[in-house]
Amino acid sequence: MTEAKKYQHKKFDLKENSKPFIFIVCLFIASALWFINAMEKQYENTVMIPIEFTNLPKNKTLVNPPPKKLKARIKAKGFTLVRYKLSASIYPINFNIRSFTNNRMEKDNSQEFIILTDNYIPQITDQLNSDISILDLSPDTLLFLFDRIIESKKKVISNLDLSFENQHFQSDSIHFRPKYVTVKGPSSLVDSIEGIHTKPEKFENLNSTIQENVALEEIDQLEISPEKVMAEIPVSQYTEYIEKVVLTKKNIPDSLNVITFPGRVELNCIVSLDQFKKIKPTDFVVGIDYKDIKPGSKSISLKVFSTPTNTKIINIQPSTVEYIIERK
Repeated sequence: MTEAKKYQHKKFDLKENSKPFIFIVCLFIASALWFINAMEKQYENTVMIPIEFTNLPKNKTLVNPPPKKLKARIKAKGFTLVRYKLSASIYPINFNIRSFTNNRMEKDNSQEFIILTDNYIPQITDQLNSDISILDLSPDTLLFLFDRIIESKKKVISNLDLSFENQHFQSDSIHFRPKYVTVKGPSSLVDSIEGIHTKPEKFENLNSTIQENVALEEIDQLEISPEKVMAEIPVSQYTEYIEKVVLTKKNIPDSLNVITFPGRVELNCIVSLDQFKKIKPTDFVVGIDYKDIKPGSKSISLKVFSTPTNTKIINIQPSTVEYIIERK
């Protein structure tokens, strides 16, 4: 055997290198015993407990979303804490609202109630783990605000963006079928809205009347039925129409007389071709409202009270008039 081989054999001889190996084994055993002993002791820790709410009162809905987690200070053996940390997030704690309130929300038509979370530590512990002690919970108070569920009819409001080919215009208001939709949800929210808008949608280069299904906007906490309506957009080819009309005066007290200068104004309009020959000057009602007169002012802006169907006023000349007030 060569000197090199003898040296290698000597270097890896287990008998001559057993002390470090034995030390490592003993250290591992000691560490394991220490860990086991440590895990048998009681520890305090803070964990987040996921929660879910079930059995809400009938015909009511929550106005304020409750928290999805509770912060808990717990006490348990080390092994229990490690096991909980690895698995607790999978099993949310169930808050049975009907059970917690003893059906009070339905019996006396209450709209709110408060849960003191510490009062329900035993119930939560039963669902959590019998080896875990809950010391306290945060937040310590849960406020539940409810609202009645109601149904109401709301009108459909256009949110459509329209453009037209040359010499064409929207000759009348958009007609929706149905004109009203059913809205169901919290009474405070349902009562606060005027109507339901259509979703934004563009219709370009229109040159004739069209009918299209359009979707309605979605609103959180509300059920809207139907979800779509039929929109009829009246489009006509137009021509120019110019006419002078006598001003109308509204809401003038019986004891007064209001004289305007001038007494007639010129209207520049566009009208659909099929309506052009049917229009009369008296079809336009333009003038002043006495309620709009401001003390000390010598002029007043004109108002358009009504126009013929399929007609749009582009310009009024003049748009304001001077006036004097006389007693009869």
